[in-house]
Amino acid sequence: MTRASPLVVLGIVALLAGTVPAAAQEADAVARSIRARTDSLQAGHGVTVLGVALQTRGVMPEFYANRQYQPAWSAPGRMDALLAAIRASRSDGLLPRDYLLAPLERLAPYASREVASPGLRADLDLLATEALIRLAYSLRSGKTDPERVDSSWSIPPLAPPRRPADLIETLVASDSLASAVAALAPRHPQYVLLRQELARYRALDSAGGWPTIDPGPSLRVGMTDPRVPTLRRRLVATGDLPPRDGAATGDTYDSTLAAGLARFQARLGLAPDGVLGVRSRAELNVAPAARIKALRVNLERGRWVLPVMGDTLLTVNVSAFEAYLLRGDSVAWAGRAVVGEPFQQTPEFTANLTYLVLNPTWTVPPKILTDETLPAIRRDSGYLERNNMVVLSRDGAAVDPATIDWDRYDGRTLPYRIVQQPGGTNPLGRVKFVFPNAYSVYLHDTPARSLFRRPRRTFSHGCIRVEQPMALAELLLGDSNWTAAALDSAVALGTEQAIPLARPVPVFVLYWTAWVAEDGVLHFRPDVYGRDTDILAALDAPF
Repeated sequence: MTRASPLVVLGIVALLAGTVPAAAQEADAVARSIRARTDSLQAGHGVTVLGVALQTRGVMPEFYANRQYQPAWSAPGRMDALLAAIRASRSDGLLPRDYLLAPLERLAPYASREVASPGLRADLDLLATEALIRLAYSLRSGKTDPERVDSSWSIPPLAPPRRPADLIETLVASDSLASAVAALAPRHPQYVLLRQELARYRALDSAGGWPTIDPGPSLRVGMTDPRVPTLRRRLVATGDLPPRDGAATGDTYDSTLAAGLARFQARLGLAPDGVLGVRSRAELNVAPAARIKALRVNLERGRWVLPVMGDTLLTVNVSAFEAYLLRGDSVAWAGRAVVGEPFQQTPEFTANLTYLVLNPTWTVPPKILTDETLPAIRRDSGYLERNNMVVLSRDGAAVDPATIDWDRYDGRTLPYRIVQQPGGTNPLGRVKFVFPNAYSVYLHDTPARSLFRRPRRTFSHGCIRVEQPMALAELLLGDSNWTAAALDSAVALGTEQAIPLARPVPVFVLYWTAWVAEDGVLHFRPDVYGRDTDILAALDAPF
């Protein structure tokens, strides 16, 4: 065996001794570069990396300080896993561009130290961490701030993690980063189902959507019309008509087709009469792209609110004009609701229902005093007596209305309260459900029962009138002493009575324009307050 000469051995040793310090110096240069940028970010200075302004000022400096400013994305496959997670955000209705997909795809090959300078490696590492923090925040809590989109929003968000930087470290170190990131999104069944529907509608859109229905006379069973085959194809496209029924031929509008249209109408909040009229045709002709926008908006709502909702709660869907008592995975009670007019909108908030009141009195609020009650009193001196109303001083003493100069006051300056006593004309009906809140909104019965038959029920001043309120009262009380018969007997007495609940019940007043019902059917509703428009604009705006 030939021995190497001493000079060759010494040369190899010298070469190795020279490369170790060089690699260490390179690593130190990357760490120094990361530290300089994160220190500047923490100090409140604007920091731009590769053309991107860093926005995660709180989490990123702590994340890198915990790592002694070592890069997080140099391990093989880690950058690819991040890119996969970013691309997958589209399935949540988010825009991958917000999570820096294009620059990261362009620069990912330079993550290796063999082809990149220490400064470029530091910049790329910071950019990847910025993208991950943005994406984690968006999936966990929503991309947008609900209070900026809707000034009336009053639902506390999901509490942030105790140490957000540790969460980011856990994600980076995960064996399956893309799966770990996806798990940050709400796991609520409603969110999962909306995600599935978004994928379905995108597939429909990619396949060309569905045919539009031409104008024409209203269609009823037994009529013939050249639009019938088109209507069949349209209803099959969204699953409202089974494909086997869609294979029928001819121009006759039969009962099977009418039943499919009725299913579609029910999903859209229309009267399910199976008659193809102007409103039904308009909804049928809404393009898939518009439905996709609604699904994206409501996924964002889901990120705002679903993580903070429990299993048992009373919820109102303002857009659908409906209320539900949810217990576990089932609906214990459901009723139609009347909500605020577009110029007196019912807000979105949460509060705890603590008691209900039988035979409630009604104190006329200032705006209604100004706009309705005071003008009526000025025109008719018998208005108060005829409507079972009394005038009370601020300390609750009765005041003779004949002694008041009504022309001197409006609803804000009147030094008295006008209170309507219990009875058949009281707008609160037989019961009201009280959950103290900043908006003075509550649920209540109403003598105006005919309004529940209207498909669009925006008639109140902001409070929520509910159908079948006594059945709801019985379920909420959950007490054998308060059966339906006992409640009816108490109401018959005609005197006001407050009944506390054994345990508070959370109330969520929400606004869903797309949701999946308990039977798995997707529903859409019109954006009666115009709130979807603002959320969509915020979703599509730069991060």
